[in-house]
Amino acid sequence: MSFELIKRQAIKQGRLAKILWPLRGNGLYCFNFHRIGDASATSFDPCVFSCDVDNFQSYLNFFKANFRIIDLNELHSLIQQGRPVKEKLALITFDDGYRDNYDVAYPLLKTMNIPATFFVTTSLVGSNVIPWWDEIAWHLRQLSGRTFKLSTWPDPISLPQIIDTNIIRRVLSRIKSFPAQIDNQLKELRALTKKEIPAELSENLFVQWEHLKELSQNGMSIGAHSHTHRILSSLKTEDLIYELTESKRLLENYIEKPIESLSYPVGGESTYNNTMFNLLDDLGYQVGFTFRSMVTRNIKSHKFELGRLSIDRAFNKEFLKEMILTAPKI
Repeated sequence: MSFELIKRQAIKQGRLAKILWPLRGNGLYCFNFHRIGDASATSFDPCVFSCDVDNFQSYLNFFKANFRIIDLNELHSLIQQGRPVKEKLALITFDDGYRDNYDVAYPLLKTMNIPATFFVTTSLVGSNVIPWWDEIAWHLRQLSGRTFKLSTWPDPISLPQIIDTNIIRRVLSRIKSFPAQIDNQLKELRALTKKEIPAELSENLFVQWEHLKELSQNGMSIGAHSHTHRILSSLKTEDLIYELTESKRLLENYIEKPIESLSYPVGGESTYNNTMFNLLDDLGYQVGFTFRSMVTRNIKSHKFELGRLSIDRAFNKEFLKEMILTAPKI
């Protein structure tokens, strides 16, 4: 059991969150969302749904009441000035660029006058492409009740008749543990199901270019999330450079603003490395965001390894406070 989980359980069992909450330290508390909507209604990966719109509003109300919410430009200024964080700051981010970010999240953010940063996988913008995690989830649903083994796996897996979120999360976790073989694993799943995803399911799945320009012109920030969402640490140098430069080039050409921030696809500790940091600096990036649950105190020293607290469930104030209080500080 991890230290963070033990700490969280101790806080929960001792009902200490209320006592400790006013004592939480200064730093950058970055909260990350993916999709906003009804996870039970999707044919794809339900794990990328953070919450529905009502719960999203509850999160925003909580952030406004407990933090000073900043935008990406202020974060860049803090890093450039090298100033220590002397208050509790919140930064709200989204990954991937799903259409509901524009249709559902953006209107509420605008109404509440809250800035957010949208990290976009540029090959998906304006396309009918279904990303690998969504396609994998769709194929898993077609394999319900079956036992199968992919070539990279050490043992087979048996799926129940009803494929729920936990099953999809568990299989995706196994697939992600072989990052260089994701494409091959997907090909094997296609061969197993012998089915094609109906074309209508891919329509309007992701934002259009004009949506990004509107977001950028109305108080929101845009960042890169690579070009094709490949796990960066698994790539050869030339492929890594392409992923980082092509996404930056496309976004800058369209929204006509510098793109200086990146969130690492998948974003776990194994998906990026220290050797990337000099490359990011050379390419004109100022910050890099992980998907690791950390609160960043020294943002200048960790500017290419900023932590983010993942929102992946309906709003629960006590659970959220426990998650924030037990997140490691760097």
